Amino acid sequence: MAYGGVEFEGDKYRPRIIPGSARAPKMILWVMRNSHGLIQSEHQAGYVLLSIVASLFLFAIVIFSFGQRTSVYDYLPNNLHSDAVK
Repeated sequence: MAYGGVEFEGDKYRPRIIPGSARAPKMILWVMRNSHGLIQSEHQAGYVLLSIVASLFLFAIVIFSFGQRTSVYDYLPNNLHSDAVK
C-alpha cells in the first residue's frame, strides 16, 4: 500500500512492550489486589472505579447544591419548622 509515496508494512508492526511493566493500569491492579478476592478481572475493577467516580460526582453535586442555603431550617417543611421554633 502506498499513501503519497509512503509505504506501510502492516504485518511487521508490534507494539512496544516495556520490560517489567504491567499491561493493566496501576489503579486497576491496585483495586484488584486490595479487594480481598472480590474483584477478579480487570473489567470488574474498571467498573468499580467508574462507580466510585460517578458516586463522588453525584455527592459533590448534592453538597454544592445544598451549600447555597443559609439555614438548617430551610431543609425542613414549614410544619416541622414551626414545631422546632416553639
